Amino acid sequence: MGTGLGIFWIDFLCKPLYKALLKHPELAILLLFLMYSYVAYKCLQSAYLADRY
Repeated sequence: MGTGLGIFWIDFLCKPLYKALLKHPELAILLLFLMYSYVAYKCLQSAYLADRY
């Protein structure tokens, strides 16, 4: 059931968003940049702001 539900979310909800992003590549690049910026921030935060040395 988990796989079927995941396919439903991707197919019916993400596909229209993906088609809209193809029409506006600047928005796609901005979203990609924001996503990778958040991941990099979390990595740096866990590496440098950890309580243990």
